Amino acid sequence: MKFQRIFFFPLCFHAKFFFHKKNKFYSIKLKKKETQSKKPIVRMKFVVHFFFLSLFFHFLKSKLIMILEAYRHGAREPLSDYYNADEYLHWGELTSVGMRQHYNLGKFLRSIYIDKRHFLTKDYDPNEIYIRSTDYNRTIQSAQSQLYGLYPLGTGPQIPMNLNPMYENPPFLRKFRQKKHHKNGLPKGFQPVPIHTFPKYNDSMLLPGDYNCSIIQVFEEKVKNSSYLENLTERFKNVSLEVGRLINLTTEETESLTIYDVCKIYDVFICDVYDDKPLPQNISDNLWKNLTLLSHIYKIYKISADLQMLQFYVTPFFQEIILSFESKINGSSGDLKWKMYSAHDTSLAVFMTALNLTSYQCIDAQISNGSNESINCFPSPEFAANLIIELHHGKKSGQYVKVRYNGQYVYLCETKKKKCSWNEFLGRLKNFMVDYDTICNSENAPYSFVRSLKTRSHLRARRP
Repeated sequence: MKFQRIFFFPLCFHAKFFFHKKNKFYSIKLKKKETQSKKPIVRMKFVVHFFFLSLFFHFLKSKLIMILEAYRHGAREPLSDYYNADEYLHWGELTSVGMRQHYNLGKFLRSIYIDKRHFLTKDYDPNEIYIRSTDYNRTIQSAQSQLYGLYPLGTGPQIPMNLNPMYENPPFLRKFRQKKHHKNGLPKGFQPVPIHTFPKYNDSMLLPGDYNCSIIQVFEEKVKNSSYLENLTERFKNVSLEVGRLINLTTEETESLTIYDVCKIYDVFICDVYDDKPLPQNISDNLWKNLTLLSHIYKIYKISADLQMLQFYVTPFFQEIILSFESKINGSSGDLKWKMYSAHDTSLAVFMTALNLTSYQCIDAQISNGSNESINCFPSPEFAANLIIELHHGKKSGQYVKVRYNGQYVYLCETKKKKCSWNEFLGRLKNFMVDYDTICNSENAPYSFVRSLKTRSHLRARRP
């Protein structure tokens, strides 16, 4: 009762200054004589009660305590030799546009989570944030670019003012040594941030389809031989023929195009758009729409056609969410607040589909008919797409989760609510997970044989 009296009295006191009295706002201006004697007292009371009012609302507010961020790399050069791909010099590498995309994303995140919410400190603290990337140049550079926006020039460490400048030099040839004292550790206060990687075929979380598991080939064969993919191929046969003619393939090459090949051609077109290169002159709006639809459907279908496959692929990521958030809740993670993962469209597609943010069925209905019944339905991840999972602690509600995709908070736990209690969220993650190691080793085929099967032949050879 005392707690209530302390905090609700300021509410009443504060409110009376804003209630109408005789159709006018109540004013603290009193008669001249009263003003002279009471003005300091009124001012002091107002300040004191405003302080308690702010404190009251502070106690009611929830607190953001942990973030997991996963994103696709920025715009890159093509991966396959179709159309004008030979005009690019470094296939698969991040472009200047991709760098700028992630630099801007880092700036946006800084404005939200540092400048506004004060979640991270303004300067880099190695205890607060951990960054991991797949072992590809484009994902590592995307992480570097985003961190450059998150910790811009001027936030890097400074050199002690009275340090002897000679200590700034390495033990190299004396004639190269500088005697000038520098203010910053690096020019313009640049802040380098460490980025960790796993070997490509040992990264089950961020490269689920490339992990050293023989069962993956079984899953991919199921997708390849599925009736849905057969129907999709027949449904978009005219699209395959039209795009083949559009880029001047031979009749034989055009007729042998698979859905996978068509999606690779569309990927070259997308790279052209981001690099300001011209698309084929005769490409129609209808063809572009169908190519977009086919690409989005296929990217989601190939990782979620089989439920066990999706569960298998996403289990390492769900394990990471549980480990990270549970450690934060029980206090064993120290000052760590943010885990950042730089990955690929397939990585994000797995995470999003398992979290019920999309499906190939809803994408088909959304693009084809303009409507669908899913509570969330996002297309496959585009360049620099960003997924953030937030863990909050409420004073009354306890821990709960919010998820935002490309800045937009999404519906969770199969409801039209944008937050879900941690206990329910945790239960859903655990129910969807599988015994990863048992399934991974459930086939007897040697891994070298599986990898050779996964190498598909294409009309045009890839560059190394």
